[in-house]
Amino acid sequence: MIARSQIVQAARSWLGTPFHHQGRVKGRGVDCAGLAVGVALELGILTPEQAKAIPSNYKAHPDPAVMRATLETYMARVWPAQPGDWIWLAATGQQPTHMALIASDATMIHAHSESGAVVEHALRPAYTRTAKGAFAYRGVVDG
Repeated sequence: MIARSQIVQAARSWLGTPFHHQGRVKGRGVDCAGLAVGVALELGILTPEQAKAIPSNYKAHPDPAVMRATLETYMARVWPAQPGDWIWLAATGQQPTHMALIASDATMIHAHSESGAVVEHALRPAYTRTAKGAFAYRGVVDG
């Protein structure tokens, strides 16, 4: 079992990794999906074979149906989200195509294209209002 605090700690180790669409390499380049995959690999939640099966050839705005199916295959739906869970986000009026990890009651971690890197910043209402769901790695425990 993996504790939520371990997930947050692993995600924080990716802070500063440059944003790179379809990237999955700590320190070199990663996007939001790649961050979720990379953290899961580091913690042994996913095997390398499972990670290779996760689509990586998506457009800048991935197909929400494919993204939802992938999330539901490898994660469990939860609500409300708590630290260590991933929220699935949409721009206002759009379909969800982005993910961020809840790091604390007040912050989130994500590969942010506008910042050009993995960042941790305030969990603003603008983000939580656009959340279309939340997902937890399977087998996660509190702590």
